[in-house]
Amino acid sequence: MGDPTLTDADLYGPSGRPEPTDIHQRDLGDCYFLAPLGSLAHQQPGRIQDAITYDTASENFNVTLYQHGHGGFLGLQSEAKPVHVQVSQADVRADIRLSDNLIEPHGAKHSPIWPAVMEAAYADLAKKKDETIDQGLDGIGHGGYPKSAMYALTGETSSRISGHEAKGLPLDKVYDRIYGALDEGRPVVLNTNYMSSVPTDGLIKGDGGSGHAYMVEGISKDPQGNVAVTVRNPWGMNVSHGLGIESPDPLVKVDLKTALGNGHVDDLEFGPKPPVRTQDKEAKPEQGQDPAAKEHAAAVRTGDPAMDRLLASLNDPQAMGHALTALAQSLDGQAFCAEGQAQYQAMEAQQAQQAQAQVAQQSQAAQQQTISGPVMTR
Repeated sequence: MGDPTLTDADLYGPSGRPEPTDIHQRDLGDCYFLAPLGSLAHQQPGRIQDAITYDTASENFNVTLYQHGHGGFLGLQSEAKPVHVQVSQADVRADIRLSDNLIEPHGAKHSPIWPAVMEAAYADLAKKKDETIDQGLDGIGHGGYPKSAMYALTGETSSRISGHEAKGLPLDKVYDRIYGALDEGRPVVLNTNYMSSVPTDGLIKGDGGSGHAYMVEGISKDPQGNVAVTVRNPWGMNVSHGLGIESPDPLVKVDLKTALGNGHVDDLEFGPKPPVRTQDKEAKPEQGQDPAAKEHAAAVRTGDPAMDRLLASLNDPQAMGHALTALAQSLDGQAFCAEGQAQYQAMEAQQAQQAQAQVAQQSQAAQQQTISGPVMTR
């Protein structure tokens, strides 16, 4: 019996959408592609879902990627050219066989197949016309540029800040840049330089003279101003004998000042904002909902990105839940909670003092009544 046919039912896991946890890089050296891909899954899963369709008749997956268009004029950047890549069952199986991307770390269970579909499509786009998919996969498996991969996935150019530039800036400014990008829903990738000695900053030193690419999933700052960046290794873990870290957890918190200071950070790349989806623009108000109120909520701008996102999601319960979670986890949300707790504790202390003062006044009054005469009642 041959392998069972893979369909759109095999694309995603229980959540029904791409998750960065679905990515397990193994034998191909294409972290430069998988890190942007995983960052998109984390920040903009809809882009990936929109990029993949399945044709029941041919049993092919159709993937939309992007290439640079021809030229442009007057020095203007050319528009992205969408390219529709057919990924066959054999292509996906080749990716599973060559990259081992779908095998869970501790077993032979296949995870959701969307990473293999996207990786096979990228390999097909990169290979020469007379090359096989195996040759295409081998071609993308020897390193590349995350900015090129991000463009192929989104059709938009990334912005970046080099490690050298970031090292020369106040740490708060670098923090603001990363925090702002994540809060806007942009995919963020941290690329490293190869280190000759084993570092102690949580990032691997690199292998074969090359650096590594990580998905950036969070950033935090403590009261002393220390900044920690939470990154995900596309390996799906951080077990790397002699390379700097030994942990089954793919997530690691990196002290940004240390990683910049030792020259380990090559650059930080910031992908595009989430696209304005057609259904969002054309969505009709829910039954019984005041259109004017909806328009007003969408137009409100507080200056706080997390609060603006919450206001914009008032008519979408699921989006509101995500926005509330993001607000609670944001530094502003945590500061608000801390301020509220402090105010509550101060109010409790004030009420306790007032209660004690009231008891003292009543005691004093009772003593005065005992001295001056009988207590009058009615």
